[in-house]
Amino acid sequence: MAPPITLIAPAHNEEASIRVAVRNLLALDYPELEIIVVNDGSADRTLEEMREEFNLRLVRAVYVPEMKSALVRDSIAAASIRVC
Repeated sequence: MAPPITLIAPAHNEEASIRVAVRNLLALDYPELEIIVVNDGSADRTLEEMREEFNLRLVRAVYVPEMKSALVRDSIAAASIRVC
């Protein structure tokens, strides 16, 4: 049996293509598949397109308006999380 996998798809100003892109990910033939779309600071209607197409509902939101990559690395190191 195949192990479960999670696909993380970044989306930055993908208003015109996000619906098709996510539909294509959902169409993948894999037994246990989780898809996470990260709206990476879009200034367009990416999030609204996702909400309309997939009837999204808020379950938990993490929003960081801007974070320098060094801060992310330091935060991970401080939390003792191993990143592969």
